[in-house]
Amino acid sequence: SLDRRIESARVPSEVKPLVEAFNKALDRISESYQKQREFTANAAHELRTPIAILRAHVDTLSDRSVARELSEDLGLLDRLVGQLLRLARADDLRVAAGSRAELNAVALEAAALMGPAAIAAGKLVAVNEAPHPVTVFGEGGHIGIALRNVIENALRATPEGTTVEVTVDPAGAVSVADRGP
Repeated sequence: SLDRRIESARVPSEVKPLVEAFNKALDRISESYQKQREFTANAAHELRTPIAILRAHVDTLSDRSVARELSEDLGLLDRLVGQLLRLARADDLRVAAGSRAELNAVALEAAALMGPAAIAAGKLVAVNEAPHPVTVFGEGGHIGIALRNVIENALRATPEGTTVEVTVDPAGAVSVADRGP
């Protein structure tokens, strides 16, 4: 946690300069991390409007093959911006003490949400559930966001006619495999 510091009031005087230097280093890291998160969120948010404007212009092109290619490129750019926004939001989220998530359910929901995009691209998403519930510390929604990002990346990499496999390990891990390079 970047917001916790070592209490320097009760440490020996010989160690106090080291503790204070360490706390100052953590302050600088925390400040830099906050600036990076703000930049990422602002950049991703500001890119949404130009992408929408470009998409509107592309839709008016008379050469449909060029329009289709540009639209695909804009789709890739839009997905990247969406991932940046989700990343910036996820960085601000805190996991409440005692939060638990059941990974089979999280994996099934993520696959269900990504299923329509997979089918539209001529691909499938399959979930290999663990034989019993796998409960881990964490927020199911946050884990789901991360898992959907990985599935989305796998769908881009895997060839048409193949399946992206999401596997829940009984030990509490989730893996995503595709058939791409």
